[in-house]
Amino acid sequence: QEAAPGSPNDEIQLKKVQEELEWLVEEKNAMEEELKHRIENLNVQKKGMETESAAQRNKFVQRIQSVELAKKKADRDVGLLQEALKDSEGREQQAITTLAKARMERDRFRAAFDTEKKSKRQQREHYQKTETGLRKEISKLTNMVSRASDETEQAKLSVETRLRAEFEMERAKHNDAARGLAFSVQKAENKLKS
Repeated sequence: QEAAPGSPNDEIQLKKVQEELEWLVEEKNAMEEELKHRIENLNVQKKGMETESAAQRNKFVQRIQSVELAKKKADRDVGLLQEALKDSEGREQQAITTLAKARMERDRFRAAFDTEKKSKRQQREHYQKTETGLRKEISKLTNMVSRASDETEQAKLSVETRLRAEFEMERAKHNDAARGLAFSVQKAENKLKS
C-alpha cells in the first residue's frame, strides 16, 4: 500500500534524500577541493617543468654553442693539420728524394768499391802468381847454378887430373930421356977414358 502524502514515511524518505543530497554535496565539494589541489600541484609541476625545461633549453643552447665552438676549433685544427700534412708531405717527398739519392750514391760507391776490391784481388792474385813464378824461376836458376857449379868443379877436377897425368907422363918421358942422355954421356965418357 502506498503511503498518503504528508505521512511520516514521506518525511523519513525526504530526510534520507536530503541527507544523501548533503552527502553528495560534501563529496562534490571534497572532490572539487581535491581537484583544486591537484590542479595547483599540476600548475606547480608545470612551472617546475617549465623552469627545468628552460634550464635544459639553456643547457642545450650552451651545449650547441659549445659544439659550434668545438666545431670551429676542430675546423681550425683540421686546417692546421691539412697545412701541416701538406708541409709534411712536402718534407716527406724531399726526404724520399734525398733517400733515393743517398741510395744511388751508396750503390755507386758499393759498385766502385766492389770493382776496386775485385781489381785489387786480381792484382793480388797476379802478384801471387808472379811471385810464385819468380820463386820457381829463382829456384830453377839456383839449381842450375848449383848444378853448373858442380859440373864446373867436376870438370876442373877432371882437367886437373888429366893435366897432372899428362904432366906425370911428360915428366916420366923427360926423366927417361934424361937418364938415356946421362947413360949416353957416361958411355961416351967411358969411351974417352979408355
